[in-house]
Amino acid sequence: MNPTENLLVSCPYCMAENRLDIDTSSDLNQEFIQDCSLCCHPIEICVYEASGSIAVDLKRETD
Repeated sequence: MNPTENLLVSCPYCMAENRLDIDTSSDLNQEFIQDCSLCCHPIEICVYEASGSIAVDLKRETD
């Protein structure tokens, strides 16, 4: 079983697609910051489980 899940998310600054590699064994219920691959702005990412699947909330660091 692969504990990594790949997600495509949109940057809250420029709407570019970014790939997130989520380690389901350690990243659930965690918050971290990752820079957008296009505009380089920092994105706050919250990873959690909802209804049996992985969910993420993204927001601008300044929000």
